[in-house]
Amino acid sequence: MLFYCFILILLITLFITTFHYRRDEQLHIPHKEHPLKFFYGTSFYILDFIKKHRKDNTLSSRDRRLSDKLSRLYVGILPEKLLLLHKAKIISIILSVVFIFSVLGVIFSISNNSTNNNVTSLPRPTDGNEAATYEITAIIDGNATDITLEIESAAYTLEEAISYFDNHRESIENSLKNRNSNLYEITSDLTFSNKVDGISITWEIENTSYIDYDGHIIMDNIPPEGVMTNIFANLTYKGHSATISIPIYIVKVSTISSINDEIQSQLIIDNDIYDNTVILPAEVDGHKITYLEKKENFYFPFYYVG
Repeated sequence: MLFYCFILILLITLFITTFHYRRDEQLHIPHKEHPLKFFYGTSFYILDFIKKHRKDNTLSSRDRRLSDKLSRLYVGILPEKLLLLHKAKIISIILSVVFIFSVLGVIFSISNNSTNNNVTSLPRPTDGNEAATYEITAIIDGNATDITLEIESAAYTLEEAISYFDNHRESIENSLKNRNSNLYEITSDLTFSNKVDGISITWEIENTSYIDYDGHIIMDNIPPEGVMTNIFANLTYKGHSATISIPIYIVKVSTISSINDEIQSQLIIDNDIYDNTVILPAEVDGHKITYLEKKENFYFPFYYVG
């Protein structure tokens, strides 16, 4: 910060003391082409200072080429004046950039220093996080030491915990669905998550003949009309516990092997062993079926639920 302050003080002092330097020439400079002409007094002073302390004041080849180019652009104006104004413009731009960066450096340094205020307390997290980590500097007997502190979240009353459970019940139920569209049309496996929104969960199953603890649906045990059962979620949050019951309805979905078995059984029932032609069943277990002949000359059923 001291460096930036020093640069600013130097620039401001130089600007104030040289503001009226070669004032007569400044008055005739067009503002439109030279928007930074308020810096030109300082720029003229710097150019004259350099010229005064140079041993060789002849124009360099680069300055001569630049002077010729400017003379062709601004006809009727002395090349020396054009070259002077061009150099003054460049120096003014540099001074402006240095000034802006110095101001930004001071502002940044002040903002950093303002964050190093004395700390006497730390807020507990209340956004559902279990803990918050703070990195602060401790001054111990005049010596600075960086320390890291972990602050546990604020404790909940029983009422607050129950309200939290209620507010997050939908998230808990959604975590259970897995790929199923809703809990009243379960056709595939469930997901038993251990934690949802900071709530620790253990699960209990009302009837393990329908669902196992890996979430797999045991379709062979599901009756054709489907079945309603319950999943129990044991919730724990901030030292408080509660159990919620989640009703689900499992829809019977036939597997390939069971389809074959059911069609085979129905085929035997519907046909006489002495018939030369076997009629395929048009309906099995409440499902309407049509058949398509495959190139391998065997039949594959397609279900149309009706």
